[in-house]
Amino acid sequence: MEMQDRDWVDYYVQQNNTVNAKTGGELDGSNGITSIATSSLNYSLYDNETAFPEYSNFTTDDYCSSNHSHVYLNVTCEFPINYAEPMYGYIAPFLLATTTVANTLIVVVLSRRHMRTPTNVVLMAMALCDMFTMLFPAPWLFYMYTFGNHYKPLSPVRACQAWNYMNEVIPAMFHTASIWLTLALAVQRYIYVCHAPVARTWCTMPRVMKCLIYIGIAAFLHQLPRFLDRQYVPHLTVWRGHFEEVCRIEMAPWVHALSMDAYFITYFGFRVLFVHLIPCTSLVVLNVLLFRAMRAAQINRQKLFKENRKSECKRLRDSNCTTLMLIVVVTVFLLVEIPVAVVTILHIISSTIVDFLDYHIANILILVTNFFIIVSYPINFAIYCGMSRQFRETFKELFIRGAVTSRNGGSSRYSLVQFSPWVSSVSMDAYFSTYFGFRVIFVHLVPCTSLVVLNLLLFKAMRTAQMNRRKLFKENRKTECKKLRDSNCTTLMLIVVVTVFLVVEIPVAVVTILHIISSTIVEFLDYRIANILILITNFFIMVSYPINFAIYCGMSRQFRETFKDLFIKSASSSRNGASSRYSLVNGPRTCTNETVL
Repeated sequence: MEMQDRDWVDYYVQQNNTVNAKTGGELDGSNGITSIATSSLNYSLYDNETAFPEYSNFTTDDYCSSNHSHVYLNVTCEFPINYAEPMYGYIAPFLLATTTVANTLIVVVLSRRHMRTPTNVVLMAMALCDMFTMLFPAPWLFYMYTFGNHYKPLSPVRACQAWNYMNEVIPAMFHTASIWLTLALAVQRYIYVCHAPVARTWCTMPRVMKCLIYIGIAAFLHQLPRFLDRQYVPHLTVWRGHFEEVCRIEMAPWVHALSMDAYFITYFGFRVLFVHLIPCTSLVVLNVLLFRAMRAAQINRQKLFKENRKSECKRLRDSNCTTLMLIVVVTVFLLVEIPVAVVTILHIISSTIVDFLDYHIANILILVTNFFIIVSYPINFAIYCGMSRQFRETFKELFIRGAVTSRNGGSSRYSLVQFSPWVSSVSMDAYFSTYFGFRVIFVHLVPCTSLVVLNLLLFKAMRTAQMNRRKLFKENRKTECKKLRDSNCTTLMLIVVVTVFLVVEIPVAVVTILHIISSTIVEFLDYRIANILILITNFFIMVSYPINFAIYCGMSRQFRETFKDLFIKSASSSRNGASSRYSLVNGPRTCTNETVL
């Protein structure tokens, strides 16, 4: 997983220019602080002292853009906290649980004896890499964002090293391996489909295992410099009225010997070329070639079917299904990887040729692209279940024994559905037309239309209220302004909830209406396709259920604070007028992490 690196020259120059010069007078003053100085520690007095006049009116963004935030490791300033906290703190734990379960099931199913093929071994290695990409940073994401400790100074030095390794270096290593494995999978499938005779020599199990080992070693060597390129030095600062030992980041001597420009240009240049650009370009080309080969195989299959050569026809069908499944897997991968590649390339250009990139926006983009990479991990399990009959059957044998059918041609029991006598007396046409007609009008059409209209009206009212709020703000009527802001936040949250509902409900309404028309007026609907559509829409309705929790956490400050009071007592702030722990983010008490909508 890609983690952000700011413009390295400015970033590390700022870190090395500590504020000791600024605080030298205080260190020699009458308060006796000089007496505790040792040669092994660095000092910065008032770096987090709220009474210091220089910080009196800072916001979080002001503080993070100042040199003071770079004196020591500051997690609050690494990403825009208003985006990072809901994404990594509230949604990521659910994605972690889903990914862990889904990828564990993939590994269990693909490791069965009859499933061990060169293709499945690569898929299993991809599942493990994706899972480890999430598992290693998970403890830190929970601690920093879920439990709300991102504003605290991180110490001791070993904790800072663990944060760097587990949150940046190791996930990047596993994600790099996953990228190269995806490329290996596409190359392997291309050889199988387009050069079948060569596949018997090149795509054997021993060769594939060697390829996996080489990819793992290459990914480790690529990230090895990042394990060694920085040092964390103990640094003493005043934090909330007492001395606190924190970590100051310094580049390793060997990086300075090479020069930071040379080191970072080499690292990111290699990453852009061999981790993003070449793999993504190759995957696009291979996907197109595989799709063309699959279309040609489909034409051949139709000819074989006409010639009644059923055995060859079945083999070609199974091969096409596997090819299509891998095309979908690669396409999902490309959708989330290409944006990361683009941002990384822009970062290289901005840092070496011409400075044009707004790093605040760049960090938000990286945060969002990383989040969607995480979202994509459990999707592979759904693709395998939906597109591989062998995977489904093996999964059923392992986990749903009561629902499994015999793999050796045994008979299956099916129930015969009969309607009640009163339905037959009314006539089934009248009964179903009435039922589905009522459902279409009063469950789908009227509610969905009303919600669309109400959403538009709410949005217009919210825009008007926003304009009024600006006027009140100019007139310095802060109480009314705050009430209007809170009302707008609630309105926006409900608009998002309703929009998510409409996105998943409208397709169901459309399919139901088509079913009514096809059953009563003119028969035109392919019910095989209709059933697939209903299955997919029902699935996305289920997926939408936990999203509301994420919306409430991300968009309602009161919900977040109540949630913390109930379940994260150690991180909760006082709701009865006491000073808030969250009002201080590496700086003055006027700072806040809350998103103002």
